[in-house]
Amino acid sequence: MKKSKTILEMLLIDIFFGFIIITGFIAVYNGTTQKLEKDGYRPIEATYAYSDYVMNKNNELEKAYFLTYNINGTSYTSYVIGNAYGIDNVGSKYTIYYNPTNPSEIACPNPTGSRILIFIILSLVSVIIIIVNIKRFLKISKNKKYDY
Repeated sequence: MKKSKTILEMLLIDIFFGFIIITGFIAVYNGTTQKLEKDGYRPIEATYAYSDYVMNKNNELEKAYFLTYNINGTSYTSYVIGNAYGIDNVGSKYTIYYNPTNPSEIACPNPTGSRILIFIILSLVSVIIIIVNIKRFLKISKNKKYDY
């Protein structure tokens, strides 16, 4: 009885953590764009012009993606480093977010495709953990001998 109770508790914990992982990921997924908008950034379509290396905050060279965009008739070319997943084809258009008080300051959230892939992987891992524990629970319940 004690072992099956332990397995059942593990199953409930797996379900709880699976729920936490999935809802946490959804919060992160929604948070990136929402946080930029909450901070006052506005979306705009930009064209990927070229890439080069620039010095980051740690005085190390890091790849930068230079994008061109127009705001109120003024053309800007700014770059993003680090969080620029999905920017790969020169001349392609991407949605970026700019700071209206300093239009040359931009941010580029992760593309939806990579987030969906991470969501699918997290969901599969959670489901696999739950199935493994259900099988353990059923195996213990099946092998259990009852005294009459």
